[in-house]
Amino acid sequence: MKIYTYVATLIIGFLFGFYNYTFAAEYPFSGEDLAKLMVDADRGQTSHQIGKTILYNFKNGEWKIRQERDTEMYFRRNGKTDEQKIEFLSPSDVRGVTFLTKDQEGTENDETYTYMPALKKAFRIKGNNQFREFTNTDFKSLDLQKFNPDEFSFNITGKEKIQGHECYILESIVKSTSDEQYDKIVFWIMSDSYLVLKAQFYHASEKKDGFFKELRIEKLEKISDIWTPMHTIMENFVKKSKTEIQTITVEYNSPLDPGIFSKNSFYR
Repeated sequence: MKIYTYVATLIIGFLFGFYNYTFAAEYPFSGEDLAKLMVDADRGQTSHQIGKTILYNFKNGEWKIRQERDTEMYFRRNGKTDEQKIEFLSPSDVRGVTFLTKDQEGTENDETYTYMPALKKAFRIKGNNQFREFTNTDFKSLDLQKFNPDEFSFNITGKEKIQGHECYILESIVKSTSDEQYDKIVFWIMSDSYLVLKAQFYHASEKKDGFFKELRIEKLEKISDIWTPMHTIMENFVKKSKTEIQTITVEYNSPLDPGIFSKNSFYR
């Protein structure tokens, strides 16, 4: 899903179009190159995950669960197209709500849909609708899509260890600002697998310094030789809310029915 990737991959080195020789000596690639490595980080050719999505609010000095959802997620790398499907299995008020995205590398022909079973209708997500929260979680629909490096300039600002893993710190600045798009995203990217372990999101309208939301991978396991987030949190410091994703089971590189990623699957 893009839940994690999508949201997980940026960049540094040619921030304003000039070449920094000190940077070149310290890091083996440019920010743009690191961003691409992040986008292409190994997720297997396919994956099938069962997990839980837990929504929290912070009230009276403590985190309180607002809702728990059982979740099923599918992913397939089909040539240059990444296909992802997220479906809520319970509780009843969100059962069957589905997010489907097809991200085609090097084109603007991406397709993203949300299916609402109560209306028996699928809605195409585009334009400003990409920046709305997905089904009351702390993830925007854009966070679940494949990150597009072409929309940002990048700068590698340093290194830091997280959970014992050395990470590059990649600062990404949006090229064309809007009311809805992030102004800046800072990524902590593992130096060996290029998986994002942390990301901070900035927007000038949210707080004085713009920093308002953070993604954290709090538990990581190597499954089928692929580093896999087992416990992920997206926290919104302005809304005082957070969304937790727990991975219960995951299977990589097993055949998946291509029909899973079809809009027709919504109506089965």
